[in-house]
Amino acid sequence: MCIEELLRIKITLFLWNCVSWKHATKATIRYRSRAQELLREQTELERLKIFVEQAQVAQRETVQRNTSELALPRTLFPNSLPRKMASASTQTAISCETHNCFDHPVCCLTSGFPVNLYDLDVYNLLKTCYDIINI
Repeated sequence: MCIEELLRIKITLFLWNCVSWKHATKATIRYRSRAQELLREQTELERLKIFVEQAQVAQRETVQRNTSELALPRTLFPNSLPRKMASASTQTAISCETHNCFDHPVCCLTSGFPVNLYDLDVYNLLKTCYDIINI
């Protein structure tokens, strides 16, 4: 009986060792697969970092290439002051339209202000003090 019990203990130890070896083997396999996955992910991360860096360089180059040197425009001064224009006659004012009327006081070449165009169908020039010329 002692031999049978020793055999059972031996078998139990053998089975226990087999189970331990099985768990160790599975853990090793899991470790190696995770290590390979980590290596793949690190490679992908490096590839993406390079891609982002290239995109940033391309963006900086594009911005640098497309950004012009901004500066205020040079001021244009007239050679002489414009002569005083006589007020428009009633006939001229009636025939005045946007394409042939000009507002001298706000001319950008002489006063530094932008040119203003008025819809003459809306603004009656006879009631205001605009100079009207035929061009």
